[in-house]
Amino acid sequence: MTRNDLARGLLVVVAAVVPFARGLTNAFVWDDRGVIVRRLGPAGCSGLGDVWRQPYWGQGFGPRDTYRPLSLSLLYLERQAFGEDPAPYRVISLVLHAAVSLLVLAVLGRLAGARVGLASALLFAAHPVHVEAVAMGYGQLELVAALFVLAAVGLYARARCDGVRPWPFALAVACAAAAACSKESALLLPALLMLVRAAWLVGDGDSTARARQFARGLGWDLLFLLAAVPYLVLRYRALGGLAPDPEATVTLGYTPALRVKAVVISVGHAVRLCLLPTGQGLYYGHLRDALFGRPYAELVWVAAGALVVVWLVGELGRRVTLFGAGWFLLTLFPVMNVIPTGVLVAERTLYLPSLGVCFLAAAWLDRLPRGPARGALAGLVLAGAAAGAAVVGNWRDEETLWRTTVAAHPRSPLAQLALGQVLVDRWQRSGAAPPSPAELDEAAAAFEAAYRLNSGLTEALVGEGVVAARRGDPARAERLLRQAFGAEFETYARKVPALIPGIY
Repeated sequence: MTRNDLARGLLVVVAAVVPFARGLTNAFVWDDRGVIVRRLGPAGCSGLGDVWRQPYWGQGFGPRDTYRPLSLSLLYLERQAFGEDPAPYRVISLVLHAAVSLLVLAVLGRLAGARVGLASALLFAAHPVHVEAVAMGYGQLELVAALFVLAAVGLYARARCDGVRPWPFALAVACAAAAACSKESALLLPALLMLVRAAWLVGDGDSTARARQFARGLGWDLLFLLAAVPYLVLRYRALGGLAPDPEATVTLGYTPALRVKAVVISVGHAVRLCLLPTGQGLYYGHLRDALFGRPYAELVWVAAGALVVVWLVGELGRRVTLFGAGWFLLTLFPVMNVIPTGVLVAERTLYLPSLGVCFLAAAWLDRLPRGPARGALAGLVLAGAAAGAAVVGNWRDEETLWRTTVAAHPRSPLAQLALGQVLVDRWQRSGAAPPSPAELDEAAAAFEAAYRLNSGLTEALVGEGVVAARRGDPARAERLLRQAFGAEFETYARKVPALIPGIY
């Protein structure tokens, strides 16, 4: 390893760590509380064996169709070592993100050249769309899976460069198995490896000769299907089946038209967040407007992405464009909702797809004169780092998270509900000061907005009832709670009378 290699590696590590280091003091929010505090706590997990024998969410905590034992094992060991102190989890996430970014430098440097590899790694390391994956403890599932996926790609490329070298090939298969046990989306790795070979490892010549050469190597590629076997066996034993649970998808009972919209919205926002990451959040409930309306903005982003790819074919050539666009689409496919999933948009799932976009940007910059290319690269990296640091600062705790989410997406019903609940929870803490009239107004407005946007959120009625009780209006509080709980109201009111003073 030369001095230049060390300098490049150090530069990538700095780009990976600095934007997200601001989150070292952030509290547990969103799924961190569900996964680390509850699922992996004493009540949810009796030992490491449970992680391998039970669904991702354990028994009774959430959907039973998800199984990610290897990456969850890492979080379990951290839980045993650090308890509920968020800082060590954040440190490990930074280390994992830096390691993945270094693998990007090494793998793409080998495939596309040192300059493109360095630019890709820097853009990837500082991309603000990675905030959820890097700044949240549960995001380590994405980081660990990406680490094994990129290790498998690098070892595969090394094994196939000169015939088939057995040891790198065997290690690549082992990394593929580990990636699948980290996150089920890594089951698409065989297709990703075929893309790598088609773009970089098939020699020049006419299309017929290249097609024949590609076909001759398919047998070795298909051996990677065997890497899925351990995961599938373990999944079947833990879950009692292999197919996802339709009840856990966002499109259960949707018409074909709504399913098509779900695909358009998923792809459109993935393109937008990778190219123009603004208004970031942990929850995208405002997308229900597009789902049940007309997703014009998402269609525009899908069309814009397609036009950019067509333009890049002329600028960069078919192989380079095939690799970048193919990487984006293949790694995005598990959450496109072509096969219904549990989310429309989740930023953590864009961790690997964003690499395809970063690579295409780096390849295009490499065509510019060196001075302008370096200036543009530095500007993009600094802008991405600043944007990422700002988002990390917005997610310091539950209150700042939901305040900024509501500010960016006022039509997100769950965000409005969560903000109201955070304010109510703050009042319930021992020794907390009574809420001021302005705070009561703010919480009431959040609950009212949540229920107006989604009348299925009866929790918003409960929140309104609590606020009414705090305001000294027990009649309104009782009316709202009766509407929320129906026949269960009497049981609820007697169970938690302190929450609704003046009713009982």
